[in-house]
Amino acid sequence: MTVKLESLIDRSITNMRDGINPTVKESALELIKRAYDENIYVQITSGYRGMEEQAALYGQGRETYVYNGKDYGDPTMPIVTNAKPGQSNHNFGTAIDFVLMNDDGDRVIWDVNEKWKRVAEIGKELCFKWGGDWTSFKDYPHLEMKDLNPNSSRPMLHVGDTGEFVKQLQEALTRAGFFTGLCDGVLGEMTKQALINFQEANNLSADGVAGLMTWEALDMY
Repeated sequence: MTVKLESLIDRSITNMRDGINPTVKESALELIKRAYDENIYVQITSGYRGMEEQAALYGQGRETYVYNGKDYGDPTMPIVTNAKPGQSNHNFGTAIDFVLMNDDGDRVIWDVNEKWKRVAEIGKELCFKWGGDWTSFKDYPHLEMKDLNPNSSRPMLHVGDTGEFVKQLQEALTRAGFFTGLCDGVLGEMTKQALINFQEANNLSADGVAGLMTWEALDMY
């Protein structure tokens, strides 16, 4: 039985996760629909990605990679990315990874065949840039909308994220008078509550997520 379009969409929404840029999400779903009309079955495998997740991916294929005091190096695995935490558009919610599925929707097809290339073309029609066009490191499953991320030095941050970017957030909240804790680079409940209080005071969406508008508001202090 041919996999249903709704199944591919539901799985993809789950895999893109909270934090995905709304424009990227809408375009990704349109990509799935257009491909489905051509009997190509696409599933999104990744969208928003946190700092620790990016560190783990970057550590694959490397003897050692230390991020926030933890070694993520894993030389037994192949290299899958050259982007460190904060350097990937996944960290900003402006990139997705996709795969092709078989007709039943229960098996991944990794062959970069004509159907795969057709999906990439559809993606480019929707204003994505394809990792398969890169010259230094080809990333065939990757599609991104880099132009949606004008401030690439500061990614979107969620509870559980750690590292230098979180410390910068805590320091900014401290300057604004909303955070009194230790700037330890860990986005825990205390930092989240300070972030929510700041967002409420500045008429922002009080979701406890440090996105572009929150960073811009913090820059005023």
